[in-house]
Amino acid sequence: MPQTNRSHPTPVELGDATIAALNGAGGADAAVIAPVTLSSVAFAEPFSTEGYGAVIFQVTANVSGNTIVVQGSNDGGTTWINIPFRLADAATLGSFLSLAGSPGAALIIPSIVMPRMRWGLTAQSGGNTTVAVGLKRGVDQNTLTAFISNTVGVSALAVTFWNESTTALTAGATFTGTSRDTGATAGSGTFGNRAYFNAFAFADQAGNVRIEVSNDNSTWRRATADQAVAANTPVTLSIPVMTRHHRVVYVNGGTNQGAFMCNTSYSAA
Repeated sequence: MPQTNRSHPTPVELGDATIAALNGAGGADAAVIAPVTLSSVAFAEPFSTEGYGAVIFQVTANVSGNTIVVQGSNDGGTTWINIPFRLADAATLGSFLSLAGSPGAALIIPSIVMPRMRWGLTAQSGGNTTVAVGLKRGVDQNTLTAFISNTVGVSALAVTFWNESTTALTAGATFTGTSRDTGATAGSGTFGNRAYFNAFAFADQAGNVRIEVSNDNSTWRRATADQAVAANTPVTLSIPVMTRHHRVVYVNGGTNQGAFMCNTSYSAA
């Protein structure tokens, strides 16, 4: 077995006073997991997101032959799924499942926060990769950014998420997620962490996923087309909030599933 050189993740709580000194506004606690360095194909120690609404990974060192992935688990770390993510860089658009070779200070923002998360290398060419992790509570978007050095104008995602289901579906079966409520009526105002509704789906057999919306929690309309989900390939959908109620619908294909995961969330961006 190749030797893995990795430092130990050490959470460090930042109180309101520290945050206020960093960005001029306190109010939400944050934590930093000290940088971890990997020198082989391996994963850093997983961490719990309990009590936190946003997670961001800061890549401080990487080489072109090293490929970074971010994973999440709903079942305490037994089953891990690659999570799509975006980069906090206006010039880099789109969603990614891996990052191969990046400059220092690259910021990875997962599309969804899961109860346990980790990062790791699925390919390694001989050099080291170092990543620090930041977590924050609350919905203000400046707290997390404050302790990420050399970063300007980066907004961390404030997220409220739900584990909809991990029960495998039979051939042709449909899963309909729980109705999620923004708590707002038309024209009543805005909610900072509920600007977008997101749905995440993974299965070991092909199927389709979509988002549905409702004004009254009774009459439901499709807000997205059915998105094909290939076997063992995660898919994330996201729409701006324009109705009070939202839900995810997943339709399995013609083969019984052995594994299934579906999550939803409201987020600020």
